[in-house]
Amino acid sequence: EAWLIANADRAEALVELAELRRTAGDLVAARAAFARALRRDDASIVAYLNFADHLRASGDATPAATTPQAP
Repeated sequence: EAWLIANADRAEALVELAELRRTAGDLVAARAAFARALRRDDASIVAYLNFADHLRASGDATPAATTPQAP
């Protein structure tokens, strides 16, 4: 986790951090990390796909194509 936070300037690290937060059950922090990842690299297919998976798993009806806003 420390490595992911230290490398938060990379969208890939933020996606992994989001997944770590989601796995821990912190859906708000996961969504915020996805938002940061997509702001860092709005062309990241990996970030969009993982964010879509997160939305489906959490039952959120928000379209995954919409860039998330940090809470």
